[in-house]
Amino acid sequence: RDDQYWIEDLTGRKLLSINLRPIQSEVPLQPDICLALTPDGPNFQYLGNGRLVEIDDAS
Repeated sequence: RDDQYWIEDLTGRKLLSINLRPIQSEVPLQPDICLALTPDGPNFQYLGNGRLVEIDDAS
């Protein structure tokens, strides 16, 4: 677990999604997932090693 990044929606409002699915618990980040901070964005692709790149949309 120490060598992996995790993400969790602390709002409790299911705003954070991975690959268009809202997350409900802590989730490990895997390379090439699409991460949306809200249904309207911003959207990011996880590149691995703690790196994200903003993308136009998560679909």
